[in-house]
Amino acid sequence: MQLRLLIKKNLGTADHGNISSKFRGTGNDFDDHSPYNPGDDFKDIDWNIYARTEQLFVKKYLQAKYFSLTIFIDLSASMLCGKPSKSSAAKRLAAGLAYLFLHNGCSIQIGIVQNNHILYSKQYRHYKYIKDILNFLSRQKPQGQQNLKTAIKKITKKSQLCILCSDFLHAKDSFAFIQQLAIKNKCLLLHILSREEVTTPFNGKLVLEDIENREKITINIDNDVRKKYLKEVQDFRQNWQSFATRNRIPYYFTLNDKSIARTIVNSLQMAKFLSTD
Repeated sequence: MQLRLLIKKNLGTADHGNISSKFRGTGNDFDDHSPYNPGDDFKDIDWNIYARTEQLFVKKYLQAKYFSLTIFIDLSASMLCGKPSKSSAAKRLAAGLAYLFLHNGCSIQIGIVQNNHILYSKQYRHYKYIKDILNFLSRQKPQGQQNLKTAIKKITKKSQLCILCSDFLHAKDSFAFIQQLAIKNKCLLLHILSREEVTTPFNGKLVLEDIENREKITINIDNDVRKKYLKEVQDFRQNWQSFATRNRIPYYFTLNDKSIARTIVNSLQMAKFLSTD
């Protein structure tokens, strides 16, 4: 199965991946000649024209423009939950997405969201740098509290597509800011929870600790408590789905132990960013 990004049709660019723009620069596609001016690069002089005319002309090239993708990963402490952890699944999703978009000639940057801050990777424009991306991701460890609202407010750089991967716990107050982000950029929300969070396979007395703020509560899990919990999980997911639908933001829910490849394909197809040939 071959995967093809539908960048031209659905993401508002002129072609798939990197494209030749009408702006002159130092790309690889020849455009025209212009008379030599002091300061022009000697290597751009067309010596064949000089041999015929004894006049100096330099070659002008079309400047390459890249479709840009920024992948934001929530690495707050709550992403430690699950086996494999939600953070591990999120980083693998980011790596897979980065490779796919880089292989289609796009420009990639990754943003790690922790506490009130975003740590950005370098900007990558070739899939040969996938090892650098993997090294960057491997160095990032989940920690701190989630504060998507404050972090999203700090996003000033515009990308043609933003993908936000998070468990979205305690993040309902970020609705308005995600909405604003989606107005400025095309967005895809990847909502990831652990299977334990969704199915709660526990019974009896249990001490629960909030992994972000260390608050503890003791509960006794019986059938009634389990039904109430599952209903709250369902409502939680539905709230995010409804928010995304109202604002026409593509939204995809997945679990920590789901196939990474299948999650990537399904989410991008759902958002109409990908086709299979």
